[in-house]
Amino acid sequence: MSNQIVLDTPVMTIDKFAEKAGVTPASVRSMVVELQIPTKKMGKRRFINIAKLTHDCLNEPDQNTSREEE
Repeated sequence: MSNQIVLDTPVMTIDKFAEKAGVTPASVRSMVVELQIPTKKMGKRRFINIAKLTHDCLNEPDQNTSREEE
């Protein structure tokens, strides 16, 4: 059985991603610098690569790395 995910856009600004994720833009920038979130440079601007992030999340081994779950 396969799952289908529909993305409204393959990339998103840092500010919009932060808003949707419920974190500050500074937190997102920090995650970008630490290579925790994939990005795509388009012209002079850098965007969060939602398509790659979704792919990575779906294909990542099931790991309980959340501190809340420990």
